[in-house]
Amino acid sequence: MPTFVIAEDHALVREGLALRLSLEPGWEVIGETGDGSEVEGLVVERRPDVLILDLQLDGMQGLEVCTARCAGACPIS
Repeated sequence: MPTFVIAEDHALVREGLALRLSLEPGWEVIGETGDGSEVEGLVVERRPDVLILDLQLDGMQGLEVCTARCAGACPIS
């Protein structure tokens, strides 16, 4: 069962995506945020299979989150 964390600063887009993903059998959205500074904590705490990351987040840019924060926090195994 794949798990997802969604990082998107537009609430309507984030909520719609979360709803659509959760309608798939066996798929689960385990975290959502609109603030780039919260992404690392969600990823480290919840360990999703997939991170859906907006590249232009409030608080911290998505590429910075991905390269500087999350990549080291959850190495590919």
